[in-house]
Amino acid sequence: MVVLTDGQDTDSKVKLEDLLERLKQQTSGGEQSSAPPRVFAIAYGDKADPAVLKRIAEAGGGAFFSGTPKDIKAVYADLATFF
Repeated sequence: MVVLTDGQDTDSKVKLEDLLERLKQQTSGGEQSSAPPRVFAIAYGDKADPAVLKRIAEAGGGAFFSGTPKDIKAVYADLATFF
């Protein structure tokens, strides 16, 4: 899963800590899943919150990236190396 966001929580129904725990359970085999999703987070924009997105990517077994309108194509090219 690729998440492109500023990372600002404006209307979540799930708290960050709950999301992180769910992701960790899936990637560690704690839940029955044949292929748990890997989460790749891209911080996008001047107001992006990289700390939150790094935590989500780590818990989801993926990677964190940071992008701007000028370099977003290069970010996606780097991301493609994981697939």
